[in-house]
Amino acid sequence: MGGKPKKEILMSNQTVFFRPLPPNLDEAVVIASEGFAQPMSKNLEIDVANHLAECPTAFTIINADGQAIGFVLFKKFDEILYISGIILRRKCQGQGLGLEAIRSAKLMAHAEWFALRTQSLRMWRAGQKLAREWYPSPFFDHNPEIRQRAEFLAHRLGMAGVIVPGFYGSPLYGVKPIHRDCQLQTWWDNLCSFERGDAVLCLGRF
Repeated sequence: MGGKPKKEILMSNQTVFFRPLPPNLDEAVVIASEGFAQPMSKNLEIDVANHLAECPTAFTIINADGQAIGFVLFKKFDEILYISGIILRRKCQGQGLGLEAIRSAKLMAHAEWFALRTQSLRMWRAGQKLAREWYPSPFFDHNPEIRQRAEFLAHRLGMAGVIVPGFYGSPLYGVKPIHRDCQLQTWWDNLCSFERGDAVLCLGRF
């Protein structure tokens, strides 16, 4: 991979670099396989290749040994930064790298709003940590503006609504991501069926 790292940070006593380039396909498939707990397959390779082609704007997260350990893909719709994917190798999850990547993407895109589509409460929770207001959420009385923006983005993404039953056709993850907050997990499970492959579009204001 060429180019200089965009940003160097210290996370969990190790230095990582954010390079403003997408990973190559081989790296991306390995990271996606670990991150989603899915076996390596031709279908996974095709899916990853399609995501890389659709989102040329990306950060690759690289450790001090020069190994790609994750990547973030994003697009911009008007003033909404849409995070198309945040994928980290399993051993690198839970260290705040995804949050830091979103913050860096915000600075690059000069965005006030950001969004992501997921069936994982952990991803919902990561976005909620960055947002002054976050939709959908059990913690906010949402005003019409954020609902309208979420519906607008859902339309732009070809979704029938903010929550789409069976959108993915099957679970994205080989193992269901579970959050330690049982009450929050129950709320999410009532909103989004993991087994059915539901998708939830989440929108927030930085």
